[in-house]
Amino acid sequence: MAHTVIEKIVSASPQATWDAVGDFAGLQKVMPAIEAFRIDDNGDRLLTVFGSELRERLVARDDATRSITYQIVEGMPVTHHLVTITVHDDPAGARVSWYTEADPDEMLDLFTAVYTGALDELERYLTA
Repeated sequence: MAHTVIEKIVSASPQATWDAVGDFAGLQKVMPAIEAFRIDDNGDRLLTVFGSELRERLVARDDATRSITYQIVEGMPVTHHLVTITVHDDPAGARVSWYTEADPDEMLDLFTAVYTGALDELERYLTA
């Protein structure tokens, strides 16, 4: 199983940043590649990205530590996927850490590219 952490400093307050990334039902605000989105009756996030339908499940969310953890449970050729996004205080605004685990290892490059783009879009969203 491979893992990585990507980080970005955004020039917005940690609370505003957490409000954006900590909203499990609001991911489409910062990921323009999402073509369709809804939360089902079980609380899973169902989304369509690049023509593929994914099911993501919230694992944990903690306002005190400003962290949210979720996993893809259907729709991708992975046996394991886990993400934790954490928002930290930073003198320039907020530092966002996006930790990702993936198996098979080869999927990590894809996830890293998607999540790097999402962090760039987060910066645009928060500073618009």
